[in-house]
Amino acid sequence: RIDLESRALRLAMKRLDKAAIRGLKGLLDRAEGAHDDVTDWSAQNWAFHSSLYAAAGRPRLLHMIEGLHGQTERHLQLHLTMLGYRETGEREHRELLKLAAKGDVESAVALLREHIENVYTLLEPYLSRRNAATSLKTLYP
Repeated sequence: RIDLESRALRLAMKRLDKAAIRGLKGLLDRAEGAHDDVTDWSAQNWAFHSSLYAAAGRPRLLHMIEGLHGQTERHLQLHLTMLGYRETGEREHRELLKLAAKGDVESAVALLREHIENVYTLLEPYLSRRNAATSLKTLYP
């Protein structure tokens, strides 16, 4: 997922204009207004990322990313509710948009990679425990 999204961002940044940046900012504003509804925030999060990547003009690449996003969506919602990452994620989104607006491709890609890796790092201990518990349940029904 990290490599696909990094590639999409790299391609998109060549094509982002001021109108696209304004549209992305509006998506972030709506996401930040959805603090009480994790499902709505998550939908806005995907709207931001998918709109950003759509600017790359590579529908197949976007489709692959969307498929991976769909597989991780429930984990992302867990990440938001149990692990309190929403504010950090919002801050990272704003910084990513700022870098995109400046045209700083390398910094934007580095931040995106860190953004995704942070989610994995926070979720990994939980998912490891959960998988171990599930494995034990199958051994000891």
